[in-house]
Amino acid sequence: MMCSARGVIFVLLVAYHGAALVLGGAETLSEDEFKDAIADGPVFVAFISPWCGFSQALAPIWDNLAKDVKTVKIAKVDCDQDRQLCEKEDVAGFPTLILYVNERPILFKGDRKLTAFKEFINKHIEEDKEIGFVELTDENFSGFLKTSGLQFVKFYKPWSGHCHSFAPVWEELDLYNSDTSVHIGKVDCTVQTSLCAQFEITGYPTLLLFSDGMKKAEYYDKERDLESLINFLHEHK
Repeated sequence: MMCSARGVIFVLLVAYHGAALVLGGAETLSEDEFKDAIADGPVFVAFISPWCGFSQALAPIWDNLAKDVKTVKIAKVDCDQDRQLCEKEDVAGFPTLILYVNERPILFKGDRKLTAFKEFINKHIEEDKEIGFVELTDENFSGFLKTSGLQFVKFYKPWSGHCHSFAPVWEELDLYNSDTSVHIGKVDCTVQTSLCAQFEITGYPTLLLFSDGMKKAEYYDKERDLESLINFLHEHK
């Protein structure tokens, strides 16, 4: 559960005395500090409001997380102080918890417990270390499309012979790609059924190039060899 962002103005003057409780231990970021933090990354950010009881309940857990975890920066943003920043990050309730890895936002949706936070961090940090391209889900897809530049996404099913044959080429493309403005991802349509339905995926693999978030998606229909993929990306840069 969380507090609605619409309640800020109504209760701010009454409950702002709770700020000291909520803004303890973990570092509180200004808008400029937030930009630097996600650029340096990874960073796990709690978007909170001091008047919100759920934010207050999170405070000691979040501070303990900051003490225990050294692999990522643990921070928070006071949405009463930096409302525009919170609006940019689509914060609609408090607390909203987002892990930024390579400037890519991943929304936390689990139980607000110390062990759950640690498992969430370890899962996504290890995934990022293990492989360059991103395994996309309903949880992180919209955030992936917010990264600057191009997003090239493979929609696949593991059991497909065509997908199995194409997998080494896709991995090679990611290894070859050193351009920070090109981001490579993949969606397992046996798991992410609603996401694949959203883009009307009926054949596998299907490759889509996004250049303006979900507003522009171009279907790749050329040869599935490394040279053709690279040329396609160069044409769209």
